[in-house]
Amino acid sequence: MYFGEAVEYGSRDEVFSDPKHSYTKTLFAATPRADVASIKARLAKKAA
Repeated sequence: MYFGEAVEYGSRDEVFSDPKHSYTKTLFAATPRADVASIKARLAKKAA
């Protein structure tokens, strides 16, 4: 949902593997990752 409108349609696998709308891409990019490399990168960026 983006401003009350559905912006992605498709199966869960389709939307998660290849999001089309910029808002969906932004939401997915904002999701924290649990792997060690991602955590270290986030901490390094925060410290800079």
